[in-house]
Amino acid sequence: MLDTMHWPGEVRTPGFPFLREDVDLRLAEVRAAANMIENLRGDCEPHRYTDDHAAALNALIEARIEGRDVVQPTAAVQDEGVAELLRALGASTRERADDDRERKSVRRARAAAGKAGTAKKRAKRASGRARSAPRSDHRAPLGSSTQNGCGVFTLP
Repeated sequence: MLDTMHWPGEVRTPGFPFLREDVDLRLAEVRAAANMIENLRGDCEPHRYTDDHAAALNALIEARIEGRDVVQPTAAVQDEGVAELLRALGASTRERADDDRERKSVRRARAAAGKAGTAKKRAKRASGRARSAPRSDHRAPLGSSTQNGCGVFTLP
């Protein structure tokens, strides 16, 4: 639940003992936290949210005024709501991680395709150069040719 703090006395320095301890983090936990932050990032749109606590309190007050019985949810119903919320949060985080992996795979595939295209162009150019290179019809038998200073083989 979020609430606006109005007075300096409402703001306290956190006194949690674990803040002074070294904590071992696993890479998967850090990634999950980063995904959750990324999923929740965005502009604040207060009109999208309702104050369920205030609505429930108003319903309770109205029920008492009218003399109706007030029905409270059982602990099992409350626990199921928490479990459902945790399942939804886990599913959302897994979806985000899958999307990130898919995007990386697509980027790698595109990079590989680009490299393959470049290699194909180079090979085609090299092949064209090899075909257009001058050929000599005079071939000397092995061991019978000598090379002059111009790189041309001549028969002895």
